[in-house]
Amino acid sequence: MNARAPSFEVFDAARVRASHLRPYFARALAALCPVKLPGLGTMAVDMHGRVYWDPNMIGGSDGWTIEQTAWVLIHELGHWIREHHVRATPLIAAADCRACATHLANHSEDAELNDDLIAEGAKLPGTPVTPHLLGLEPNRTFEEYYAALSK
Repeated sequence: MNARAPSFEVFDAARVRASHLRPYFARALAALCPVKLPGLGTMAVDMHGRVYWDPNMIGGSDGWTIEQTAWVLIHELGHWIREHHVRATPLIAAADCRACATHLANHSEDAELNDDLIAEGAKLPGTPVTPHLLGLEPNRTFEEYYAALSK
């Protein structure tokens, strides 16, 4: 692990910033359980509210700023509170290729979330997955995006 990788205090700073950006999510943001996962290269949330984060992604010349990390936290919280894990389970279970369906579901979920966040002025890092990027109509549910992309 990088000796200069940030500690949980940096993650907490991003969580505080996210709570400032979306005060109505403050309790939910506080409920998330951060789990350092060096080498992940991103951030992810599971159905139990554990947020896996790569300490090398925050800060440094190639890392996310606290502001960007706050928006990524809000994005990940969106997966959790919209119960994407639960909603995707039947789609993935019915697929011939579960790994393919999982990847497709995640892109569809990201498009649902990022569509709203970017319209609100979110400063997400990189090139976020959006309906426009996928050639789809905006303001749809992830299930609608999944169905369109599955064809």
